[in-house]
Amino acid sequence: MKKTDTKIDFVVTWVDGNDPVWQADKAKYSDAGADSGASRYRDWDQLKYWFRSIEQNAPWVNKIHFVTYGHLPEWLDTSNPKLNIVNHKDFIPEEFLPVFNSTAIEVHLHRIKGLSEQFVYFNDDTYLMKPCKETDFFVKGLPVDEAIFDPPLPHENSCYCHHLYNDYSVYTQYLSSKTFLKNIFKYINFKFGAHNLIQILARNKYIRPLHHAKSFLKSSFETIWKNNERYMLRTARSRFRKELNNSPQVFRGYQIITGKFYPKHKRKYALVMDSRNAEAAARAIDAKKYKYLCLSDNTAEEDFISAKKIINASFERIFPQKSSFEK
Repeated sequence: MKKTDTKIDFVVTWVDGNDPVWQADKAKYSDAGADSGASRYRDWDQLKYWFRSIEQNAPWVNKIHFVTYGHLPEWLDTSNPKLNIVNHKDFIPEEFLPVFNSTAIEVHLHRIKGLSEQFVYFNDDTYLMKPCKETDFFVKGLPVDEAIFDPPLPHENSCYCHHLYNDYSVYTQYLSSKTFLKNIFKYINFKFGAHNLIQILARNKYIRPLHHAKSFLKSSFETIWKNNERYMLRTARSRFRKELNNSPQVFRGYQIITGKFYPKHKRKYALVMDSRNAEAAARAIDAKKYKYLCLSDNTAEEDFISAKKIINASFERIFPQKSSFEK
């Protein structure tokens, strides 16, 4: 398989929920009707392991764009030539600041100065556990993705479900019989088994969301903004997460619906773990069975410290060496 010819950047977003300046601003603008739970902002002290995982398993990355509210970890070496520190004010228009809503930050990612056309977006709870190649993310200039069609299921986070419906209503605007037939063999693909054929016969075009690193074309963001500005502005104006927001799934859905992706069954390489079962998460980290690991924060406040200790001990075992991004 050929490697990509174009550089690939990584983007990661991070917030220090313990920063008193950030806390004061958040309290000032807090909206009683917003989704602003503590688990969205608390720090597991795992960011250094994210950088270690990238340096160890994707040393070919062109640039890492580290997006923050303005605060930085004290251990971070900002002089690293591969690191671009990106303050919210550097790429988000002033009228939308300050912002405490990840979806409102994510819709602006294409505005990051110097961002390559091909980039991979990481939340700070997503790690690379095994060596990865450029072709794990892009092939022939197209984002590697799995186009799995699935009807939406109820979710305990109702706000999240609303986002997925909002995304669906946008990206399906780009669906036509001609486009669908043109890309039919990307959907009905041996990598996805018979599942998609059944879903397509049932006329379901709802794309299953993913919870790990996502490959994007910067031009996909630009197209969605150009043609669906009112939806993007509605999200951009939400300082806190709201039901009417869109998520990065809208850009991913656009790429899949229009055939701007390379099919690959990434679920064979990815694992989503729930932090409520810290021991199981620790075992999964130690095993390093999958290339990608997402550690979803659902831990109760009273269990947070003990869970963090258990999980971070595993990260320290598999990523014991400092990266060049640490002082």
